[in-house]
Amino acid sequence: GLSSSQCPPPHSHSDNTLTFTFHCQAHCPPPPLSVSATTTSIRDRQAHCLAFRSNFLGIKEGYTQFGISRKGAEDISDQYCAIFFDKEKVELIEDGTFWLSESSSVAGSTSWGVVAPCIATWATFQMKGIEPPGFSFHIVNTNMDEHSHRARRRSALLTWQHIASLPPTLPVVYCGEFNTQKESTTGHFLFGRSREHGIIGGMRDAWPNARTRKNMSLICTYHGFKGDK
Repeated sequence: GLSSSQCPPPHSHSDNTLTFTFHCQAHCPPPPLSVSATTTSIRDRQAHCLAFRSNFLGIKEGYTQFGISRKGAEDISDQYCAIFFDKEKVELIEDGTFWLSESSSVAGSTSWGVVAPCIATWATFQMKGIEPPGFSFHIVNTNMDEHSHRARRRSALLTWQHIASLPPTLPVVYCGEFNTQKESTTGHFLFGRSREHGIIGGMRDAWPNARTRKNMSLICTYHGFKGDK
C-alpha cells in the first residue's frame, strides 16, 4: 500500500521512527517460512510500529497488538487492520477503529455497494526515552474496497476527514491496502489534486519525501517480500 505523511515533523525524532506495513490475508495464512522471515526481519530492524491487514499472531515478543475485526469487536475470525507497537519505545496514547461507510461508528456497516465491510484503525503514540520529551505521532491503517471506485473515493474522504481533524502539527503516517494507484481519482484526492464532495486532501507521498530510500526496485504494492530485503 501507499504511505503518506500529513505534515513535516516538528523536529528530527521521526527520522528514527521505523514503521512497517504488511498484507497478510487472514483467510490465507502465509507459509511458515514467510512468518519466520517476516518476524526475523522485524526484530532485526527493531521497528517501532507495524501495520498489518490481518490478525497476525506470528509476532508477539516485545510487541503489543490492538485493533478489531472489520465485523466488530466480538469477531476474531475475519480481517483486521491491526497495529503492533514496541511498548519499550512508544506509549499508546489513544486508539480506535471506524468503518468506511455512511455509518462509520456502526460495526460491520457497509455502503456504496461494497460486499464486505472495510475499516480504518488509528492510534496516537508518544516516543519514550527521548529529549525533549513529548514527541507524538499518529498512524492510520486502512483497507479500501477492491471493486468499487466510488467506495474507495468515499473511503479516502472519510479517512482524510479523520486526519484533518487532528492537530496540524501532529505527524501522521497513513498506510494500508488502498487497492488503487497513485494516479487514480482516489490518489488524486488524497494528494490534493482533486476534490471529493467539495473537500480536497492534503497528504504527501512518504517515499519521495524520505531522507533515505532503500530497495528502490521494490516500489510496488506487491513485491514478493521474503524478509531478506
